[in-house]
Amino acid sequence: PPSLPSEYSQIRYRVNIASHGESGSCVRKVQRAPEHVAKFHSGLLLGGDRGEWGGELVFRDGSGIDKVILEENVVAIHVIDEKAYVFTGLSHMGNHFGSIHRLDAENGMTALNPSRITKLDDRPTEVVYDEKMGFRLRFGEVAGLDSGSIGRVRYQCFSLTDQKNLAEIACSLDVAQEATGQ
Repeated sequence: PPSLPSEYSQIRYRVNIASHGESGSCVRKVQRAPEHVAKFHSGLLLGGDRGEWGGELVFRDGSGIDKVILEENVVAIHVIDEKAYVFTGLSHMGNHFGSIHRLDAENGMTALNPSRITKLDDRPTEVVYDEKMGFRLRFGEVAGLDSGSIGRVRYQCFSLTDQKNLAEIACSLDVAQEATGQ
């Protein structure tokens, strides 16, 4: 993806994609570029998001061996103080859900076990981190389409408090207002 830093542009990993056709179900193995990459201890965390077709979090160790450690659509990965926070979710055809997972290095990286620290009611559209506010999550919503207008993007924003609870905060960005200058 074009948003990845150039140092990661050549990374590919193998994923299994399950589908159903005339002959029943099948699984295809394909090489995939990650949407998200983060350095984590002696390797890399690679995150994929294919919407309704699934996603995953893969750990690539220092010798290039990949291990799938979570099978969910990855929205963002942030590494803070030797811990990785992985934000996942799906918003598709009336299904809206997400989670925040934390990974701690255990036993010299021999056991990577993500633990879910909270469930979300929707897929975050943006996740940012700063030292003062911690994690800030934005969830998007399009309103006004039924009136024949292009629609207006409204957001709800939350801050992750005590590493598991969400507190609603004011959003500083309204894309429709910025785009039209109103």
